[in-house]
Amino acid sequence: MNPADPYLSRVPVEVLLLILKLVSDLPSLHNLDKASPSVSSLFDEYGAEITESIISQNLPAQIQNLIRTVVRIRSNVIPSRSLEDFTAAYLRRDGYCQNFVNGPDYTRCIRRIHPSLSDSLEACEACRDAFPPLAISKETSSVILRGIVATACRFQNLTDELLLSSLNRCMASKPSQLLDQKFTYVGRAGFTWSPQRRPLGKSFTPVNHSGSSFSWLEQQRTNRQLWRIQLFLDLKKLRKGQLLYWPVEDLARLDRLDVSSFWSLENFNPRVMQQLGTVAVCRSSPKVSILSSNIQGQVSRAPNANVSFVT
Repeated sequence: MNPADPYLSRVPVEVLLLILKLVSDLPSLHNLDKASPSVSSLFDEYGAEITESIISQNLPAQIQNLIRTVVRIRSNVIPSRSLEDFTAAYLRRDGYCQNFVNGPDYTRCIRRIHPSLSDSLEACEACRDAFPPLAISKETSSVILRGIVATACRFQNLTDELLLSSLNRCMASKPSQLLDQKFTYVGRAGFTWSPQRRPLGKSFTPVNHSGSSFSWLEQQRTNRQLWRIQLFLDLKKLRKGQLLYWPVEDLARLDRLDVSSFWSLENFNPRVMQQLGTVAVCRSSPKVSILSSNIQGQVSRAPNANVSFVT
């Protein structure tokens, strides 16, 4: 028995490994790794297997893909030969196939996001061939994996702060609603609209939900945008270290991109891009900035983008 770890040191390695694979989230794994020498020693040997198991069981497929891609970037294992290749291999996974049809008798192909995902939805053969399954390599350094787990822990703290900051901004606004609910702009001869005029309104006070917890969907959407920004910053860091072997014109183009234009390369849904912009803007609020500045680690800053995260 290890005196520094009187409880977990008694658990057989095989059993402890199974327990760690069933941990509910990466922040919990981070805390166990810090608190228990037995867990830390096991993570050194089976970190990739543990991390892959936790994210595949507890996170939405989009966030899983982003984390796996960040691991590859930090490991400098990117077989892409150009920005276009990288976009095709990684960014295009973060969305639905062109064969997606929304209707009563629709077939949705989500294999782009996670081609190995088992589901009842019909898969598109083109996506299955173009997007092979991503998985964290067992050769990945435990140092890199601990960085990923620590980043997830920080993002858990930032998520609630960002959502609260966004809510406070909404509450600080002064919206109004139409006094005349039947108000319409008056048409003129030739069926043209009259010049816009400000209709009469009355003040409206939105309901304050600051005392309640945020929904799972709100948290996961925010978390997804944080990982998207992190992916962009890590790629820029790789470029700064001259470890990205792309054509000169692609490197110059990457230097000019900010986080929004980078993710716009794939023409994502405007709502998704709006979420990304909201997270980036809220990141600059004083309270969130103070929280981020108190987190130990190296901070990367994206050119032309008011966002920075720990890497």
